[in-house]
Amino acid sequence: MVQGIGGAGAVAMGVAGLRRSGGRFVIEEGPMRARGPVATMALAGLGGLLAVQEAEFSAVRDRAARMRARRMVEGLGRLQRALLGGQVDAAALQELATLAAGPLDAADPELRATLTAVAVRARVELARLRVAGMQC
Repeated sequence: MVQGIGGAGAVAMGVAGLRRSGGRFVIEEGPMRARGPVATMALAGLGGLLAVQEAEFSAVRDRAARMRARRMVEGLGRLQRALLGGQVDAAALQELATLAAGPLDAADPELRATLTAVAVRARVELARLRVAGMQC
């Protein structure tokens, strides 16, 4: 026997289509509809689930933005070393151009601003190389 809030009959009171018959539960035919506190809890749970999903999506966007910014900074560092060494790799330039050209998407505004600044720096360096006659 269930003991506690509302007792054993509390479950049958919250969901349409369930009824208690002779010590056992029977499910009636037809669609089941939540009513009362069960319906309210379902809607509140849905809102919470959507909030969790949005937070997870924002975290994924920020993680991708951080990885992209890191790759651009690393590409700029390789470009600097290549220019100092006198040998610039065309494939590395193309990768940097691709990273800098894509959409700059991050949920965190500060991260978005940093990503934008790094992308602008990469675009400036690539433009300087084009002016100097190197293919990017």
